[in-house]
Amino acid sequence: MKNTKALVLSGLLSLETLLGCSKRYPQYSGTYDLQSVSYSEPSFAGEQQLPASLELTDRMEHRGGHWDHQLRFNFMPQTDQQAPGAFSLELDDLTRIDTGAWPNDWYDGAEIHQEPKVYGTGAFCNYQYLYFLFMQSTPSSDILQNTYPEQGECFAKDPVTKMPLCISLAHPEEVDFDGKDWYNTVDENEGITLTLTFSRYLRSDTSGNDCLLTSDPRGEAYAIFVYHAARENLEDKTDIRKAPLETVNLNASSLSFFKKIVSDIK
Repeated sequence: MKNTKALVLSGLLSLETLLGCSKRYPQYSGTYDLQSVSYSEPSFAGEQQLPASLELTDRMEHRGGHWDHQLRFNFMPQTDQQAPGAFSLELDDLTRIDTGAWPNDWYDGAEIHQEPKVYGTGAFCNYQYLYFLFMQSTPSSDILQNTYPEQGECFAKDPVTKMPLCISLAHPEEVDFDGKDWYNTVDENEGITLTLTFSRYLRSDTSGNDCLLTSDPRGEAYAIFVYHAARENLEDKTDIRKAPLETVNLNASSLSFFKKIVSDIK
C-alpha cells in the first residue's frame, strides 16, 4: 500500500511539472516586448530609441502594515540605436494618482527630475519644468496589492477616527494569499501589459505685477510606451513574500536613461 501511495504521489508531481502547475506568486516579474511608442510631438523624441525588450523584476517587503513593491527596470537594447538602462522605482510612486487629490494636487506617478527654476523680473515670477513617470497595468496594481493581505483580522473600529482596528501580521512572509483575480486577468489579457507615460510639465508663477519671463521654446509634452509580457514569459516562481526589496535596489539614475530617449532635459 505504501508503495502504491508513493507511485501515485510521484505521478501527480510529474503531471504537475509537465502541466506547469507548480506554485506561482502574483507579481510583475517577466520579460516584456515593446508593443508601441508614441510621442505627443516629434520634437520630444530623443537621440536613441526605446529598447524592444524590458526585463522587469518585482520584489516586495512588509513595512508598517503595507506591502512595498520595488520594481527593477532593465531595458535591453537589440541595436545600437536603442538605449540601455537599468534602475528601480517603487510601485506606489509609479502608480500614485495625485492630480486633483487633496491635499497634494500634484502630478501622477514618480517624480524623475526637476529642472532649476528660471526667474524673471519682479517678485513671484518664475517657471520650472518637471518630469514624471506614471505606470498603468493590466492586471492593475490594486489587484496585486489585494492579493497579499496587509493586516490580520479586523476586530473593531476606532471610536474617534472610525478606522478599522486590525491585528498586525506577525509573520508576513508566511501570509496566505489568493491569486485568483490576478491570474484570471492575466489569462484574459494573455499576459501582463504595462503602459508607461513619461511627461514633462510646466509650472509657473507669474502673479507678480511686473513679471517678465524669457521665452522657452519647449512646452509640455509626453511619451507613451506600451510593453507586454506573454504568459510564458512571466517569472512568478519566486516567493516575493520572502524576497526583500534590497535584492532589486539600484543606485543607477532613471534620469540618465530618459535623457537618451526624450529630448531637451536640462
